[in-house]
Amino acid sequence: KPTAFVVENDATAAIAINHLIRAGIGVPEDVSLIGFDDTIMASSCIVPLTAIHQPVERIARTVGELLLERLQDGYDGAPRRVAIQGEVVARESTAVV
Repeated sequence: KPTAFVVENDATAAIAINHLIRAGIGVPEDVSLIGFDDTIMASSCIVPLTAIHQPVERIARTVGELLLERLQDGYDGAPRRVAIQGEVVARESTAVV
């Protein structure tokens, strides 16, 4: 049986926590849960949710800068790939391994 789930966003993860607890499955005793976004919902769940914080402002700024380079500066080189690191915000929904 699974011991952990990584869920697409905090809202869905919060719903999953509620359903798991109602089904008698302990979070994190029986299963760990991680969400994405690190919204206010993550810290206020019945079991505070471990989440991947996505630096949305930095992502948007970088996209805007790359777009302006193409539009204003005439950049016509190859498409570029930029990696922007998120971070794990550990809370009570994950068990220590």
